[in-house]
Amino acid sequence: MIPVLPLLPRSAPHSRGAQLASMAAACVAVAMLGASAWITYANLAGVEASDALGSQVRRAQFATETLLSHLKDAETGQRGFLLTGNPAYLEPYDAARRRLDTDFTRLEQAPLLGNGRTAAIGRMRDLATAKLAELGQTVELGRAGQTGAALDIVRTNRGKDIMDALRAEADFLQTDAENALAHAEALSTSGWVWAEPLCLAVLATILLAVIAMEQRRFRGVIAANFARLERFTRAFGLAPGMLRARDGRITFWGEGAEHLYGYPAQAALGRVSHDLLRTRFPIPLPRIEAVLNRDGQWQGELVHRRHDGAELVVASHWAVHPGEAGEPESVIELFADITALKQTAADLEFRELKLRLALDASDLGAWRWDVLDDRNGLVLDARCKALFGFGPDASVSYADWTAAIPPDDRARVLAEMARALDPADPDDGYLGEHRAVHADGRVLRLASAGRAAFEPDPAAAAGRRAVRIMGTIRDVTVVREAEQERQRAAALLRTIMETAPGLIYAKDRNGRMLLANESALDLIGKPWAEVEGRLDVEYLDDPVQAEALMANDRRIMETGQVEELEELVGTEGAQPRVWLSTKTPLRDADGQVTGLVGVSVEITERKRAEERLRLVIHELNHRVKNTLVTVQAIAAQTLRGANACVRQAFEARLIALSSAHDVLTREAWLGAELADVVAGALTPHGWPDPARFRVSGPPVRLQPRAAVALAMGLHELATNALKHGALSVREGEVQIRWGIGGNDAPRFHLTWTERGGPVAAAPTRRGFGTKLVERSLAQDLGGTARITFAPDGITCTVEAPLAEVAAAAEVVPFLRVGNWGER
Repeated sequence: MIPVLPLLPRSAPHSRGAQLASMAAACVAVAMLGASAWITYANLAGVEASDALGSQVRRAQFATETLLSHLKDAETGQRGFLLTGNPAYLEPYDAARRRLDTDFTRLEQAPLLGNGRTAAIGRMRDLATAKLAELGQTVELGRAGQTGAALDIVRTNRGKDIMDALRAEADFLQTDAENALAHAEALSTSGWVWAEPLCLAVLATILLAVIAMEQRRFRGVIAANFARLERFTRAFGLAPGMLRARDGRITFWGEGAEHLYGYPAQAALGRVSHDLLRTRFPIPLPRIEAVLNRDGQWQGELVHRRHDGAELVVASHWAVHPGEAGEPESVIELFADITALKQTAADLEFRELKLRLALDASDLGAWRWDVLDDRNGLVLDARCKALFGFGPDASVSYADWTAAIPPDDRARVLAEMARALDPADPDDGYLGEHRAVHADGRVLRLASAGRAAFEPDPAAAAGRRAVRIMGTIRDVTVVREAEQERQRAAALLRTIMETAPGLIYAKDRNGRMLLANESALDLIGKPWAEVEGRLDVEYLDDPVQAEALMANDRRIMETGQVEELEELVGTEGAQPRVWLSTKTPLRDADGQVTGLVGVSVEITERKRAEERLRLVIHELNHRVKNTLVTVQAIAAQTLRGANACVRQAFEARLIALSSAHDVLTREAWLGAELADVVAGALTPHGWPDPARFRVSGPPVRLQPRAAVALAMGLHELATNALKHGALSVREGEVQIRWGIGGNDAPRFHLTWTERGGPVAAAPTRRGFGTKLVERSLAQDLGGTARITFAPDGITCTVEAPLAEVAAAAEVVPFLRVGNWGER
């Protein structure tokens, strides 16, 4: 309600009181109008100040977000360059660095009240400077090829901590600005509360006009604010991100999200974001929500699925957006597609894994020396450190490394490395072998291989300068010791081959010569160059001799058995020479025969002596048989008047002795087969009648002394069986069995058993035959012989050490070639 001042008539008297009242009313009216004008002006000024402050808040917020976005772009470019080595990633990095000064200028040109804000901007500048220094250091390392060192700096998370601190300062600026704006709005509106009673009358006259003008101006301000809001919304929409309610339903879906995921806005709005994008979380969603509620933000890597089914890996940042009352109203999600970076990182990790597997498989250690870095230039991996006796986490300096190399080797190693690092030397490779003293005192042999890296340097004489040398190292101690052992063995083999009196040679599976000593080459009559890798038939003069030798070699390699045999090898025009050869199959690690090794000793003279001895033995045997015939004749004349049984027994023993001599004569008195001795002793008594005799046993070659003793013993047993035992009746039979038993000391045993004969009673006295069997046989064999008389027949058991009975292994005779030995 607007009060109306009364108008006095012109004709009314003007009393002093009326004039004073009129003046007082006028003054009051003027005062009220002035107060109303002043209050209106103050409120308008408050509105304008609030509007200006709001504009400054938005400018500060935009400048802050732009600053953080540019820092993030610089960091993304740096990570892309380090992971891929592609210089194209440095373009956004350099562009972001150039924009940062402009961003800080904008931020400082939009100041708000309070010293805390100025201090916060100063801290942000310091943090941004530290972040740029960290990014610049890693980029320079990447440009210098030291990607591993750059990534080590990144893995310290120092850059992430700086960004978190920047975000905290930005949040402080925004909170401070929002508080200032709220305070200004409160001041601008509070004036109306206390001014309304005072200005009610005055404002009634001017309210409509003021309201009309202010509404018009406010419409302009609101339109401008909406225009700025629309521009901000459009800019936010271009970025990959969205706005969603607390229940997860999407409330804003911009062009950036549409381009990234392929879903139009009408298909995304109202959908639950995690269902739409089929999100895979690094940790359970409730834990993420707990962090979001506690800190107001969360960031991490998510896996989303596009509309076309392709999977994307995104770096996601969530921030809670409060409502008017400060309650969490919605969540802003911003995404950065890092699928290519993750794939690049995975490829790099895979390549590093393959390199590590290759190094592990080959037992290699890796090392690098950055010659431009005086403090931390030497880098050794864990395997390389272990070779020198350092722990896996030990910091090894250049001095530590050189100290582990003995002085005798150190100068040579450093000289060779200096040569590889010399820009004027065209050979950039390094190869070296040296000793190293392990921490436990062992001395190892280490072999290194590396290559130096250079960079252009126009100021240098060679136009380049060395920046690093890197390579691998491995322990060759066992290899060198094996090599030394092999050399010692080879030297020993050469000594043996040159000093051995006979022939030493080796052949492959096809019979080609692999090795031969000088004696073998002298026999062949050709130098080694004409013998190596050739067959016997290709270098021996006599093809018949060569074929025979090759046949023997093939048989030995096919059977895989060691053989000792006689072979004939001679030169053309000379009488063949006899060689006693011992040939052994040569096997590989799997036991397969790959050739043979042979040793041959000439026995030509020995064979001639044996031939002469054989003739002498034949002559002696002939004379012995004549002597036995003479003894038999003398005995017959002498015992003509004696008992016929005595005479027959004596003659039978002479015949048995003669039969044993016949067997030995056929074998040149080198031995006789036990089966032949048994057959000779039993033939006069009905052998080989199977109804009368059962003979069994393994092949045993007897010594001459044992052959004679067993022949006489078996003759006595057969004679007794014919007269008094099993052979005296038709139903009787004799079983003779022998065998070999025992492992450590083999023994020979033979059993004579009679069955089906008359009852055998023990004699009252031992006759000559019994004594011959039990005493002479046991004495000649070096064992025991025992005759047992039982009702069902006689049993004789003979036991002796095999070494006293069996003859030594016989040399297998070689098929003789030509007319050697004929007279």
